[in-house]
Amino acid sequence: MPETHIEPTKIVDWQAFTDQLIQTYLNALHLHQELTALSSDDAESVARYLYSVKLILDCKNSSVRVSRQQWKAIESRLLTISEST
Repeated sequence: MPETHIEPTKIVDWQAFTDQLIQTYLNALHLHQELTALSSDDAESVARYLYSVKLILDCKNSSVRVSRQQWKAIESRLLTISEST
């Protein structure tokens, strides 16, 4: 197998990009860096939640019989955190 060499400047560029992307997500979600340290169980829960949201969006995008108003109601129930939780 040929040896792969990545230029150090490309690694620095990639790291800067990922740092900026993470900071963008934190800002958009109004989170602080300290609050984002997740246990493996928490990370698994987040992964399952994001997968379920993706499935909902896939269903919405392929739906032809459900009106926009009905989808708004579905999204409101499924994607909004209620005050009672």
